[in-house]
Amino acid sequence: MTGEAELAARIAQTACQIREWCQRNDYAITIDDCIPERAAARVLGYRSPDALRKQVSDGRNLMNYRLRGNVRHYPVLDVARIIEAGWNRNGK
Repeated sequence: MTGEAELAARIAQTACQIREWCQRNDYAITIDDCIPERAAARVLGYRSPDALRKQVSDGRNLMNYRLRGNVRHYPVLDVARIIEAGWNRNGK
């Protein structure tokens, strides 16, 4: 498997794990495969559920999001990509 194919497979596996975690912890996954900001922050390991909101307000956000009402929703694949890209950079 090439490096890109291996990364894509890891991202897909991590996305499945994120979806399972959300279901176990009662976080809704939208029909377009997005999770609420609070869930994304927990999955990414932030201590504060407002960490991603602060990143957006500071202009430092790394992921796309959709605003529904007053809640940002992040695509599961983008969250998985951030996790795996970080692992890839640190796991040299």
